[in-house]
Amino acid sequence: MNSKFDSRSPLIDTELCVQQAGGRYDLILVGAHQLRELRRQHKENPDRYMTAVDALLDIQNGSVDPKEYLKKIRPKNKQSN
Repeated sequence: MNSKFDSRSPLIDTELCVQQAGGRYDLILVGAHQLRELRRQHKENPDRYMTAVDALLDIQNGSVDPKEYLKKIRPKNKQSN
């Protein structure tokens, strides 16, 4: 029986992706941002359709730096004096 954390793709280790991103919520943010970036890069190539699996594989393989993505995505916290 499959656990609820099993991936739909046998290539993706979801727990490793969560570790790489720093948490499940961060994985969602980074994965969505990476997918948008991949689709923008391959817009001119109609033969290649980028999916969420491609974005997750990039995160899993370490070719994406989640900390850099999160700096771009999250607003900076205002520090009070």
